[in-house]
Amino acid sequence: MFRSTNIKACFNLLFLVCAFLTEQVVAQEVPPFNPQTEITVGIDDNYPPFSFRNPEGRLQGLLVDLWTQWSTVSGTKVTLIGMDWGEALHQMQEGRFDVIDTIFKTPERERYLDFSSPYKSIEVPIFFHRDISGIASAKDLQGFVVGVKKGDAVIGILQEQGIYNLKEFLNYESIAMAAKLGTIRVFSIDKPPALYFLHKYNLLEEFRITLPLYTGAFHRAVRKGDMALLTYVENGFKKIPPSVYQNLEEKWFGKLLHPPIDLDLLWKILAGIFLLILFLFFWILTLRRAVKRRTLELQKEQEYVSSLFNSIGEGILLFDIDGTVLNCNRSLERLIAFPLSKFLPLPLKVFCQETLPYSEEKALEVIRKAIAEGPQRIDWEARHRKGYSIPVEVTFRAVTFGGESKVIASVRDISQRIRYIEALTASLSEKEALMRELVHRTKNNLQLVSSLLSLYLGNSEDPKIRTLVVELQNRIASIATVHQMLCSTTEQVGSVNLKPYLEQILALVKEGFHLDTQHITLFSEIEAMEVPPQTAVVIGLVVNELLINAVKHAFPTAKGGTIQVRLHPLPTGEALLEVADSGKGLPVGFEPRKAETIGFLTLYNFIEQQLKGSLDFFSSLPRGLTASIRFPLPKQGNGLPHPT
Repeated sequence: MFRSTNIKACFNLLFLVCAFLTEQVVAQEVPPFNPQTEITVGIDDNYPPFSFRNPEGRLQGLLVDLWTQWSTVSGTKVTLIGMDWGEALHQMQEGRFDVIDTIFKTPERERYLDFSSPYKSIEVPIFFHRDISGIASAKDLQGFVVGVKKGDAVIGILQEQGIYNLKEFLNYESIAMAAKLGTIRVFSIDKPPALYFLHKYNLLEEFRITLPLYTGAFHRAVRKGDMALLTYVENGFKKIPPSVYQNLEEKWFGKLLHPPIDLDLLWKILAGIFLLILFLFFWILTLRRAVKRRTLELQKEQEYVSSLFNSIGEGILLFDIDGTVLNCNRSLERLIAFPLSKFLPLPLKVFCQETLPYSEEKALEVIRKAIAEGPQRIDWEARHRKGYSIPVEVTFRAVTFGGESKVIASVRDISQRIRYIEALTASLSEKEALMRELVHRTKNNLQLVSSLLSLYLGNSEDPKIRTLVVELQNRIASIATVHQMLCSTTEQVGSVNLKPYLEQILALVKEGFHLDTQHITLFSEIEAMEVPPQTAVVIGLVVNELLINAVKHAFPTAKGGTIQVRLHPLPTGEALLEVADSGKGLPVGFEPRKAETIGFLTLYNFIEQQLKGSLDFFSSLPRGLTASIRFPLPKQGNGLPHPT
């Protein structure tokens, strides 16, 4: 009995051992993992720059982009759900997420979560208002209300060190807003989002920061025991290329203004410098031989420049800026018959006289102008060795030698030029005298013709004859006036000033036609301008014709009226001559250009053929007529019109 009982007990024990071993083997077998087609990931939606919402409320940040890349490489769809951190932890405990990201590992969380390897270190300091001092660690927070985020790992750290006076907020931004409003003055949150919100709410100058209270690390976590999913998640992140990580880091954290030192590049640079020094050593050896060769060449060039300097036909002087003469060429020594170069340097006064315009003060003034304004040219007198003066033309130019300002003066003998000018002046004076005599004789002849017409008129009472003779006399007087002005002027014979000339013609018309008795008033606005004599004659005849025409035809009644003569230059290089009356104007439909009367034909011929100008008639309302004449003014020597 005992024996059978023992055998039965042994079998029972063996059965229990086998059952236990079988259970252990079955427990140790891990069924193969089949990837899900979609996973949900809980994430803090207020943790910039890792994960936060844009103004439109859409999730963005580094982790959002990384999970997008993970989904691409793994083929599994990811649904990111962002919310306040405390709520995200609660829903992870409830099993509503497959994965939670940006989570610190703590003993409490290890009871219900499995964690990935850490992938980002995060410093967690204490922030306090600048008016508060004496806070260096968690122990110094006794008595202060400390702001923290609900569910944050820092809560456990502070409580371990005896800090229980904590005020929990839903997210980091609400802590920053409370700090802005002044309702919280001490808080402990992760450094990256803290700096972001302090910048955002302009609080950087208001708060101070301690050394890190502790340094945590970001993990990704799954529910306890779901190691297959955790491994699948980690392997997916390992498949993302490093370049993608780098690009996303630069996208959300920016690039360094000063890139870190590349040691490989540094060694390459040092090796390059060594090779460069070696090259320079051999180059210097060859350079010394080149310097010797170049020195010989420079000596030859110096001899060449000296020969060129001394072969210049004009005299050359080199001045310092204070007027000291530093050098001269042989042409100058030949001009004054003195070996000046043997006594250089010399003061400026050696070349000057005691009185203007050849004084030392004048010479210094010209040297200063040459430096400040550019080349200066003056007439001077050089003193010959025998004591007499030589008229010279001196041109001063500023130059730079070796970084110092100098002045070079070229001296040219103008004795022969002065003799030519004197001879030409004498010849021109003789010709001007002959021209004045010719003009004077022409004027006398024209006056003689006018006197003969007066004798012919005699005591004739015929008004037509008297009018014709007066008109003819006025035309002759217009020509004679030009010759009178030419022979009486002290200026150059070849030009006439239109202002006094036309004023004399107006006076002749006023007197010859007795305008006062006809109640006709004559005005003039004439600007002075010089024209050749032949142009003045044509203008005088044109003005005379227009005035006579206005006197005879513009005022049929005894009421009279006004006539105005205006002359002024235009910016186009032309002159505008206008003769305007307040009379009855031209008949309706009358076209002066098509008229075949002697008067209009003469006017158009004078203006278009002689003056190369144009004539237009304008009727004025309610009455009146204006004759407008444009003609080109003569050019000056510089090509500009020549009004006086």
